[in-house]
Amino acid sequence: MGPTGSGKSSFISSVADSDIGVGHSLVSCTSEVNVVRVRVPDEELDIVLVDTPGFDDTHKSDYEILKLIKDWLEQAGHNKILLDGILYLHRISDNRMAGTPLRNLEVFEKICGPKACSRVVMMTTMWDELDDEETGETRQEELETTFWKPMIDRGSKTERYRNTSESAWRILEPFLGNQRQRLAALRSQKETVPQQQKQKAALRLQKETVQQHKALSSTDAGQALYEKIEKLDKQRKSLMRTLEKQMKRRGTDEEIVELLRRQYDGLEKEREAALGELHQLKVPVPQRLLKSVGMKKRYRR
Repeated sequence: MGPTGSGKSSFISSVADSDIGVGHSLVSCTSEVNVVRVRVPDEELDIVLVDTPGFDDTHKSDYEILKLIKDWLEQAGHNKILLDGILYLHRISDNRMAGTPLRNLEVFEKICGPKACSRVVMMTTMWDELDDEETGETRQEELETTFWKPMIDRGSKTERYRNTSESAWRILEPFLGNQRQRLAALRSQKETVPQQQKQKAALRLQKETVQQHKALSSTDAGQALYEKIEKLDKQRKSLMRTLEKQMKRRGTDEEIVELLRRQYDGLEKEREAALGELHQLKVPVPQRLLKSVGMKKRYRR
């Protein structure tokens, strides 16, 4: 999992030794959940990699992406399929952690839940796009000590993907070790398939939908979309206050005012889109979030 363009399809292609659809444009390449089965080199062992679209997909809303992931996990859960590991990809070439990457991370945490954290690998990509390694080291440290710290404290590991097949297989190796042990146990008839599954906990979203029969809107990941509305509303009101102060001043720079107006309009469009997603989820939205502040009438001269 990870934002669009973080290298998910590229990682799987390097493992599968073939181009499964690597994006080279601003248009999202992965708009569905794609499953790829790969034979481990020189072994009688297969692994299955599941490629998911990011929550900034160019073709689908955040709600649609979450539903795609939920549907796949739910179907897998009904078939008694649980994940050995979860890889979260983040571009080290990004110079800040805000907006979409932060939202992706927040929803990812909700999907996994604390019990699955020990099977999560937080992985940085795009190291070859940096001008110098030191910049990457600084960003990696900030991720590990700030944004990723809650996951790391619960047992998640960190890795750096160097855009090579060798690097990809090295990251997957801990999961292969688990599979080898289970395969050996099965061959010696010391363990059954149901016993194997008990060793792995379902992801929180999988448990909520399969075991607890919750609607998507009632899951923690679904509620994360509601939290996005709260944040957008706070940003919008803060920007409104700043704009009103600027307009009351004498000699106000019209370029600054126009810039603030465009920023406000952008937040308003994003908020309306998020509200539409909540209506799709059938989540009750407080009236205070539905009411328009009426700012556009006030700031248009």
